[in-house]
Amino acid sequence: MCFYFIAFSKSYTNYILTLRLHVLFEYILITSFLYFSFINYKIKFLLISLLPIFIIYYIYDYFKNGNSTFGNIPTIIEFLIFILFIIIFFYESMQEDFQIVLYKKINFWLCVGFLFYTSGNFFYILLVEKFFNAQLSVKNQLILIYSIVTIIKNIIFSLSFLLKETPQITNNSISYAPDLDLEPTRTNTN
Repeated sequence: MCFYFIAFSKSYTNYILTLRLHVLFEYILITSFLYFSFINYKIKFLLISLLPIFIIYYIYDYFKNGNSTFGNIPTIIEFLIFILFIIIFFYESMQEDFQIVLYKKINFWLCVGFLFYTSGNFFYILLVEKFFNAQLSVKNQLILIYSIVTIIKNIIFSLSFLLKETPQITNNSISYAPDLDLEPTRTNTN
């Protein structure tokens, strides 16, 4: 939709509105993914409590700045929140007693992709603000950085869906064939 509003309809206000809706939808989507990935209810509560606060702040920023600017501050806040919660997810994942090796979990690789995406775009947005009126070569370098971050994120996401989560057999959970007779044998001692 952003491409349509810029290239065909030449409506900058609709372009900015679409970008803002994209960031809001992205925040809700990644928050719901992280909510279902966490085990600790306190972290889930904190994560879900930040959702209405962020939405209210985002709407406030929209009416404060209008359709004239994108509003990088809410996006920076969004990325900082996700970086923090993904690090907490990694910590929680290492603390749990798991039967599947951590790097064989789909959620782990999705969080690695989200961490790469959010941290890469966080620095991209900071650099865009600094070099907004820079030369064309600097802007092209920033676009190249953004493209590389997005491509690597998409590769990580794609590879994560190829994983097959299979529980690891531990010493406590030895499985036997169901038709194996393991009854103790009794000898006749007459």
